[in-house]
Amino acid sequence: MRCPSHSRTIIQVLSLTLVVSWVPTASAQFREISPGHSDGSAAAELVPTTEPFVPPNVESPAKEESPAKEESPAKEESPAKEESPAKEESPAKEEIVKKTESHVKAKEPVVPSTDGPKTVVEEDTADGVARTIESEEAAANADAVVSKELESDELQGSELESIDPFLSFRTAKAEPLSAPSPSNSHGYEPLRFNQIEPGTTTVEVLRDSWGEPGKYIDSEEGDVLVYAFPGFRQIDVYADADGLLVQSILVHLAKPTESDEIHEQLDLVDLQPVEISDDAGTPLAHGFPERGVLLTLADSAESRLVAQISLGPIQGEMFRMRAESDEKHQIADSLADLEAATELDDQDDHAFWLRAELLSRVGRSKDAIENCQSALRLDPTNPLYRLTLARLNAADGQLESGVSDTQAVIDDPDVSTIVRARAEYQIGNLLTSGPDPTFEDAMAHHLKAIDLAVKHVNDDTESMRRMAKDVLVDAHLAVAQDVALGNFQRQSEVVPKWLTRAAQIGEDYISQDGGDETIRMEIYRTTLAIYSVLDGSFNASVATEEALREGKRLIASADDKLYQARIERELSEALLYAAVVEQRRGRAEEAMNYASNAVALLNSQQAERQPSLFDEMMEGQLYFLVGSLYATTRDDHREAVSWYERAKPMFSDESLSNLVDSSSFGDLFVSMGVSYWTVGEREKAVELTQAGADLMQQAVQVGTLDLAALTVPYGNLASMHKHLGNGNRATHFAEMMARVEKETTTR
Repeated sequence: MRCPSHSRTIIQVLSLTLVVSWVPTASAQFREISPGHSDGSAAAELVPTTEPFVPPNVESPAKEESPAKEESPAKEESPAKEESPAKEESPAKEEIVKKTESHVKAKEPVVPSTDGPKTVVEEDTADGVARTIESEEAAANADAVVSKELESDELQGSELESIDPFLSFRTAKAEPLSAPSPSNSHGYEPLRFNQIEPGTTTVEVLRDSWGEPGKYIDSEEGDVLVYAFPGFRQIDVYADADGLLVQSILVHLAKPTESDEIHEQLDLVDLQPVEISDDAGTPLAHGFPERGVLLTLADSAESRLVAQISLGPIQGEMFRMRAESDEKHQIADSLADLEAATELDDQDDHAFWLRAELLSRVGRSKDAIENCQSALRLDPTNPLYRLTLARLNAADGQLESGVSDTQAVIDDPDVSTIVRARAEYQIGNLLTSGPDPTFEDAMAHHLKAIDLAVKHVNDDTESMRRMAKDVLVDAHLAVAQDVALGNFQRQSEVVPKWLTRAAQIGEDYISQDGGDETIRMEIYRTTLAIYSVLDGSFNASVATEEALREGKRLIASADDKLYQARIERELSEALLYAAVVEQRRGRAEEAMNYASNAVALLNSQQAERQPSLFDEMMEGQLYFLVGSLYATTRDDHREAVSWYERAKPMFSDESLSNLVDSSSFGDLFVSMGVSYWTVGEREKAVELTQAGADLMQQAVQVGTLDLAALTVPYGNLASMHKHLGNGNRATHFAEMMARVEKETTTR
C-alpha cells in the first residue's frame, strides 16, 4: 500500500470529488545528499524508543556520545566528518607535494661572499656530477647580474649589500601587468626572477644574461644550474629534460621570512593562495596560480615562515588545487579556477570531475553531466567519476543505468573501502526510486555503507577521514528514510533515533573537521520530508523554524551568490515538505506561508538553473501544492488553475516513469481537473481527470493504492460526461464507480 494517507472532501460542484491532502511521491522525494554495522542484526537495532527528534543546535554543537555508552542505531565508532568529493586528495596534489619536498631537500647551497675569490667545491651527487668553476668568474657573473637588473653601473662592491634582493622579482622598468588578451583572457602574469621567466626563457638566454652557474648538476630529469646571488642563499634553475628551456627557479631565502612580508614583496597580497598540505593536513607550502609562485614553508612549528620561493610557468593543476581546497565556499571562484585548469590542461580529468560536482550542487545538471563525461573519457576506470555520472544520469531519468553502473563500482575488486562505502550509500538511494522501490534492500545497502565508512573515521589521512564522516551522516539519514517509507513496525518510534544520530554526527563533522554547514540544511530537509509521509500527526514546527533560522544565517553570511543559491535550494525543499506537513495537520494558512516562501526561493535562482528531471518533478509538486491550497482553502479555482498551468509541464516528460512511480500522480491530475472544470475549461478538465484515473488504475494493479480510491475519478468522470450530454460515457463511469464501491464493501 502507498505510505501516505489521502483524505478527501466533496465539493458541491457537479458532485466532483477533490483530493485536498496531497503528499509528495514517497519513492522520489529524497534528493541524494552529496556521496554502524550490518552484522545481520539490523532488525535488532530498530528498537522502540520514545526519544524525540533533536535538531542540531547551531549555537552549541551536539557532543557525540561514546560508542560504548550510546544505544545507537548503528554501532560505529565516534562519528567523524566526511569530506565532500570535491575535497578528495588528487594525484596531481600529491605530485605538487612531491615537488615541494624535493625543493626542500635541494642541494647544499652556494653561499655568496665578497671576502675574495673562492672556488665552488666540487660535489658528486646522486643526481649527477657538480662541476668546479672558479669563483672569480662566478662572483663576476653575480655582480654583472645584479648590475644588469638595476640598469646601473654605479652600484658595485660593498654597495650591493644595501640593495633590496626582492627587486630581482620585478621587471627592470617596473612594468604593469599585461592586459588580458584573447589567448589569456584571465590576465595571468607569471612572476620572473631577474628577467628570467620559467617556461619561456631558454637556457642559452639564461647563460647569456646571468653567466655561467657556480655549480652545474647533470640529471636525466633535467639539468640544475646553481647560482650565487647577493641577498639569497642560492638560486637553483631547473632546465627541462632536453636542457633547452628553463623549467623552474627555486630561490633559497637567506633566512626563513614571514609569509606576509613575502606576499608584500612579491605583490601577492590581493591574490587568494592555495595551501598545500601533506596527508595529515600539515601545511607544506602555499601557491599563487596566477603568478606561478609556490612558497615552501620552513620545516618548523612556525608554519608562516617561508624558506624558499619557487617560480614556474602558469599551470592548471594549481588552479584545480585551489578549487579543491576551497573552505570559504567561493563556488563562483572555484568554477572559474576549474575552467582555467581545464583550459591550461585539457587532460586534467580530476578538474573536469570537480567541476561536475560543483555544478551539480548549484543545480546546473546538464553542464555537470558534460563535465563528468569529459572526466571519464580521460580516465574511464576512475570509480568516483563513475559514481558521479551514475547519480547524475539517474536523477535525469536513467535510473536503470544508474543502478547498474553503481553496482559495477561495488563489484570492482580494486575499489577502495571508502569509495565502496559511498557506492553502497548511492545504490541504496537509487533503489528507493523508480516504479518499484525496495526499501528493505535499500536499507541493507545503507547499513553496509555505515559498516565500511566507520572503519575510516579515525584515519590519519585527512581526506579519507572526512569522506568517511560524510558518508556516515548521509547513510544515517538514508536509514531513517528507509524505515519511514518501508514496511517496518513502530516507524514513528524508530525514525527519530536515526535522525538524531545523524544530527549528532553532522555537528561533530562541522566542529571537528570543518564540514560544510549546509549539512544542517540537509538534515532539516530530510527530517521534514520524512514527516511529510510518515503516518501520524507530527508537529514539524521545530525542524522548520530551525531550518529557516539556519538558512537565513547562512545566506546572510555568504558572499558568493552560487553558494547562496545552494542554500536557498535546500531551504526551498525543506519549506515544501513543511507545507505538506502543515496541510496534513489542517493548518492551511501555515502551509500556504511555507509554500509561498518556497516558491520565492526557487524563483530567485531560475536564471542559473539547469534542472534535472528530478528537480523539475519537485518544482511541479510545489506548484501543484500551492494551487491545491488555493482551491481547497480559499475556493479560488482560477488562481489554482494558474498554478496548475505551471505544474503540468513538469510532469510531461516520458522518462519520469523511469524515475518514480508515476501512477502516484493520478491524484494530482484528478484534483487539477476539478479546478479546470470549475473555471469553465471543460475539455481540459475531462482530459486531466481521465489521465488521473488511468494512473490510479495502474497503482491499484501493482498494489500501491487501495481499490476504493478509484471511486473519486470514476465519480468525477460520470458527473462531467453527464453534464456534457455524453450519456453512455456517464453511465459507464457511474457503473464502474458502483462496482468498486460494492467490491470494497464486501471485502
